[in-house]
Amino acid sequence: MLDEMTNARYLYRIVQRKKAIIVTLRNIFYYLQSIEADFIYFDDAFKVKDSRKQSSDLQTVRFINNSRAPDTTKPLFGPDKVKKKNGKQGLKNGTKDKRSHVEEESKARRARLTKRCEEQTKKVPEEYKKAKQKRKQESEEREVKRLKTLDPSARYNLLFKKLHLSNIPEYIFQQYKFDKEDFVGRFCPKDDGNCGWRAASLVMFNDEKHYYTLKEIMRAGLKQEQAFFKQLFGVLDYEKLREKLYQPEGSVSSINWFDSIDCAVLLATVCKRPVVILAGIESNTYLPFEEASSVTHPEQVQDITPIVLHLHMNHFYAFIVKEESIGKIKWPRICPTYKHEVVEYNRSTAWLGIYKGRCYVTREDINYACLQLILLFFKKN
Repeated sequence: MLDEMTNARYLYRIVQRKKAIIVTLRNIFYYLQSIEADFIYFDDAFKVKDSRKQSSDLQTVRFINNSRAPDTTKPLFGPDKVKKKNGKQGLKNGTKDKRSHVEEESKARRARLTKRCEEQTKKVPEEYKKAKQKRKQESEEREVKRLKTLDPSARYNLLFKKLHLSNIPEYIFQQYKFDKEDFVGRFCPKDDGNCGWRAASLVMFNDEKHYYTLKEIMRAGLKQEQAFFKQLFGVLDYEKLREKLYQPEGSVSSINWFDSIDCAVLLATVCKRPVVILAGIESNTYLPFEEASSVTHPEQVQDITPIVLHLHMNHFYAFIVKEESIGKIKWPRICPTYKHEVVEYNRSTAWLGIYKGRCYVTREDINYACLQLILLFFKKN
């Protein structure tokens, strides 16, 4: 390493060249960078090995014959398993063994600590999630109790703000002959291809974010009654519906959008809740297909508000119906094939008995009633 005077002399020479400031600073930086290694070596008391001092001559070890046979255990068993005769060497080996043993114990202890830390880090988020879910459930229960104590108008006003609803346009009331007082409002879900499931999720769970949970519920119901739905929809339409439900979370193509017939029938059956599709002249009310053995009378059915979905410009909207207006509203016709399918597949007619007077009558219903009257007349005569 150069002394201080030499370093100062070199720096003075660099400055005396009278170059530009940037060039001078750059030259000083390069010079200081070149002597940095020498400074580190000197500071750490590093000594450079001089190769000239090392002799290239081979050192010979004198062999002394002590009239004993040569030791052949070392090449046979290896240097670790040979017992050292020298006391000092044995002591060194003993200390080495102790060190290796201590190192192994420390490694095992560190492994146990890391494993325990990993278990605790996994355990804490799970407990946090459970506690968070519990608090959320308790808050929802408190909210439901609080809403029940309020009068209907205040409760619906609060629901209107909470769900971010909007007013239903006037032309819809005129088109479907609805009364404005029977509805809370309309909800417009996100248009990512899942608007049908999002709208139904808002009616079911008061949140459109649970649309994929609704898909999973429908998927489980489709799998549970696989034979029935294959007969009802046909194998080809069944596979198409199954493919829609198994799409990953996120945006989907138009092929996998919510279908206003098959998806509505499955949704009504799985959720045990009528689904009303408002789509102009193609409007229908889809009723659940329940087992005849489980539901034998209309009083056994839980009469709750239907899931009302309005289709406009390839986008589904959700209509929130007031609870006290279930029996007042005149809904679109019941799906024309529902009556025949209920009889054909031996399903319960309880829902048909409830919604027969709530829906508009079709020509098929009139023809069927006339046919029944004619048969009754011929039986009497």
